[in-house]
Amino acid sequence: MTEVSPADARAKIRALVSEVAPKQPDLPIGPDTRLVDDLLFDSVALLELIVALESDFDLPPINPADTTGIESVGQLEAFVLENSGAGRH
Repeated sequence: MTEVSPADARAKIRALVSEVAPKQPDLPIGPDTRLVDDLLFDSVALLELIVALESDFDLPPINPADTTGIESVGQLEAFVLENSGAGRH
């Protein structure tokens, strides 16, 4: 992925979340949107999201154990920004 701003990275993450989500939310996806409780992500959908994030953000393979505490879109955004170059410029 080419260098992007953190705001652009967050927008891309939210677009991916929306694309993969088993349930489309009534409101726009925001940092407080919960992946499992609000969007009904299950283990298969979460794995699909991880693969999409790895591909789109040139992330090294993500160990699912490293993501066990991620419950919201905001936490996911922070994880991706921390593990990619998207937040470093």
